[in-house]
Amino acid sequence: KFTLLKSGVGKSSLISKVFGVKDVHIYDTTRGLADINKELVSPTNEHFVVHDSRGFEAGDEQNLDIVKQFIARRKAMPQLKDQLHVIW
Repeated sequence: KFTLLKSGVGKSSLISKVFGVKDVHIYDTTRGLADINKELVSPTNEHFVVHDSRGFEAGDEQNLDIVKQFIARRKAMPQLKDQLHVIW
């Protein structure tokens, strides 16, 4: 099953609270400005790296393309440590 999470539902807040990741842009009333290319590293485990997306809105093809390109780039990386391991 593949679920796309809508923007503004608290993904960034969850990342910040659960994984202790700082530098996550949290917006309470509007869509966030997350940059999927920026690595957010957990302070409790440097091997745990999160890439936060902007979420998905109906008809937002541009952001969907950004995420697809990110996934393709990460899939093609030669080092296992740089590839994607989980998409949540």
